[in-house]
Amino acid sequence: MKHFFFVILSLSIFSVSQFTFAESCGEADPNIIIIITQNGNNLEVTFSDAEESPVGVSFEMVVGGATLADPNLSTIDGDFNTPIDWAFDNQDDPNNFANGSQTPVAQIGAPGVAALGSNNFSVSAGALGADTGISGAIATIVLNGPASSVALSPDCTRGGVVTENGVEMDVEFVFAPCLGICPTCPGDCNGDGITNVFDLSCFAVLLQTYGLPPFYNINYNPCDDPGDICIDLNQDNVINVFDLSQFSLLLQTNGLPPFYNVVCP
Repeated sequence: MKHFFFVILSLSIFSVSQFTFAESCGEADPNIIIIITQNGNNLEVTFSDAEESPVGVSFEMVVGGATLADPNLSTIDGDFNTPIDWAFDNQDDPNNFANGSQTPVAQIGAPGVAALGSNNFSVSAGALGADTGISGAIATIVLNGPASSVALSPDCTRGGVVTENGVEMDVEFVFAPCLGICPTCPGDCNGDGITNVFDLSCFAVLLQTYGLPPFYNINYNPCDDPGDICIDLNQDNVINVFDLSQFSLLLQTNGLPPFYNVVCP
């Protein structure tokens, strides 16, 4: 029996959490987790914790705030090697099953590759003669900008996610927007890997040079500027004088003289 569910997510790309969408089907079919990770303009599709190896993956995606870039920029990855809809459009191409060289994005409700500029499309990939295992890469979807919202559902027209025995799998979708993880230490404005009084002058110069009065706001995108999350100490997605006060408190509370070095967590 086919299992239908629809989950919608509307969220800012500046979110710093990971969001999970689980469907309940009521039958004890094999389970799988499909993870969509936002990385700048790309959506990286992977899977994990599969109770059986998937050989076919098809799900629909509706993207807000961005559209599909040139479909040929998106790729099938990992052990998946069958660009089903690209092959449909290019039946005379002798390389139409070359691993990773063709696109996994497909039209909704009809065979063939999705069009440039689409915001509603399927991700469809197969693994002919390959053992995909319990985890791995599936595809990379290239957009024309970071997504501001994502809606996901199995593409039941194409069979959803199936095992080599043709059994449909129960899917848990996980969407991971840009996580905004500081690559060094919180408060490390000058990027030397240490938070201390020398970052205070860096803060001041940064606000004076780029900040907009009255609070000397500097807007940033953690997808494009992951290092800036280090100095957005109150994590409101704006660097301003309020972060400067948080920085001073950080040094006073946790800094070790003489330079008030803060031990990274």
